[in-house]
Amino acid sequence: MFQRLVQAWVAAGIAAPYSGRIARLEGGVPQPLSHAEPRYVATPAMHSACRALGADVAVELECTVTAVPPGESGWRVSWSDGGESGFDAVVLALPAVQAITLCAAVPELTAKAGAATHMPCWAVLARYAAPLPLNFDAAFVTDAVLGWVMRDASRPGRIPGERWVLHANAEWSGRHLLSISKNMTASPEACFV
Repeated sequence: MFQRLVQAWVAAGIAAPYSGRIARLEGGVPQPLSHAEPRYVATPAMHSACRALGADVAVELECTVTAVPPGESGWRVSWSDGGESGFDAVVLALPAVQAITLCAAVPELTAKAGAATHMPCWAVLARYAAPLPLNFDAAFVTDAVLGWVMRDASRPGRIPGERWVLHANAEWSGRHLLSISKNMTASPEACFV
């Protein structure tokens, strides 16, 4: 079923096959990564698939949800301005620690959310004046800091230019989560050298 949805997105220009050269970086040495399975990417931007899925949905922006208690038939969503709306179903697509507060009126949901764990990931978009002389467009990295890197323009539909998305690995991100957050609050430019 998901494959049919992806093919429909490809036909509509919402997704495209990704043909970038993928490697595994171990000790700074790239090893080509063979993968027979097709890979796809949303186009022209990563949120394109979400927008397509929600095209027929009324979306409210710029509002803060304060609670999601059960209602008479379904769920109630309470807003910070005092408003409330009813829904048949609610999807909480946010970190579990935030979901705990929203569904405090439902102990079994707060227990499930409280048991969930997540791994942080620091991400950076680095821009270069000239193309980097690399023989890969993306790589899984075995490193003390990085876990994934990708040449942004290698994805279909992206603007030209040498930009790299760098994802720190979960261990490094976790160790530096609070220290970097505190530095950014005090002085955002201190984190970007």
